[in-house]
Amino acid sequence: MDFSILRSLARLAGTPLEGENLARVVALLDRDDTRPTPDSTAEPNSNADLEMESYRVDATAVGVFRIVGELFVATAEFFPAPHAGEQAMQKLADLNQLADQQGLDPYTANDLDPWELDGEVRTTAVHGGYAQAAEACQDGRRRLLGLLLASTALRRVAGWETDAVLLGRGYDYYILRTHRDGTIDLSYGEQPLDAYARYAKVVGDLAEQLVPPDDPHRLGRVSPLLPPTVRAWLYRAAAEAIGDQARVTSGVGLKSLVKAGDLSRDARRPGRLSVAALACSLHTDSATLKRAISAASG
Repeated sequence: MDFSILRSLARLAGTPLEGENLARVVALLDRDDTRPTPDSTAEPNSNADLEMESYRVDATAVGVFRIVGELFVATAEFFPAPHAGEQAMQKLADLNQLADQQGLDPYTANDLDPWELDGEVRTTAVHGGYAQAAEACQDGRRRLLGLLLASTALRRVAGWETDAVLLGRGYDYYILRTHRDGTIDLSYGEQPLDAYARYAKVVGDLAEQLVPPDDPHRLGRVSPLLPPTVRAWLYRAAAEAIGDQARVTSGVGLKSLVKAGDLSRDARRPGRLSVAALACSLHTDSATLKRAISAASG
């Protein structure tokens, strides 16, 4: 998809630094003794040096910094070494050997973190001119939005025009909620199921904000038949997202339980949880649970 509506929200408002100004800030960022460290407890409007937000998608990293009293959004790129391809193949082989031993699905090249390979990181762009920390953070999120829209790291999108929710996978999982006024909310997820659950909740909340059950809808001038359809579509998108990931996560769990010997199809095995007992606890039937185990086990 082109995502032209959302791409319009990804334009940075800050001023690109050039020449000596760019070199000065890059030098501060590249030095260990002057590069700000992340501190989620620090006061964002103080004058202390601070990394306020950071994100990483594919070979691009973005950081929102306050350095020597000024606010900047910096973009850094990872440039792999000539032998990084061979190094990646070896890492992938090692991971798949471990996956085979643990009965997991094989890894692919998309599962590798390019930043763990040999190479060089260079700061390629810096934007400044922000009066408030919130302005700089919004520009950082706009940069993240643009990166996700151009990458296979984008996992899910749902919404209505500029009111949308996106789920992307980079160094962390990123959940972005874009607004029609151009602002972007950001939350993070570490585990896949938690991230998809958060995404589904935000999409469900958006459905009720756009088409409240007892108040006029906020879709603009549209057919009176459209609002309930939009609300239902967003609920469907939320349900599909959490449902798909829940099937994957529960499948991995069931497969691991069987492989570890903690779950037995035979109810007479002492000291082990039986499929029938687990099905009873989960308020489902044994046949359904057995099918899920068979599907997970391949």
